[in-house]
Amino acid sequence: MENKSSLGEYRACKSDWGGVDHMYDNSRGSGLLADARAGMLDTNVLRHHFEERSALCDLCGVEDETVGHVVLGCHVMGVREVSLCVALGLGEDVNRDEVTETKKRLSWWKSRKEELHVDTT
Repeated sequence: MENKSSLGEYRACKSDWGGVDHMYDNSRGSGLLADARAGMLDTNVLRHHFEERSALCDLCGVEDETVGHVVLGCHVMGVREVSLCVALGLGEDVNRDEVTETKKRLSWWKSRKEELHVDTT
């Protein structure tokens, strides 16, 4: 794990590896949370590494669409005043309310992105 750049946030915040603290519930938000925690959320910044596309957020069009931007900083979804570690449930004391909010936000974000990219032809 120490050599995986995608796991940087996880490595920096998670002191007790291996446990998931019962935060996954087989919902779409839980799957997206797992991707975000692993640094593999399907953001435009991640896709920009593999294909020719803009890294800007599809929703606000102002900042790069990173995990941090989606989870905390996109003004379209509302800016949150917590750290990324807390929002992703990576700290020692997991704030379940913040993790639940993150799952809701990620689910809404993904649905909204899919609506924006629907091919109507």
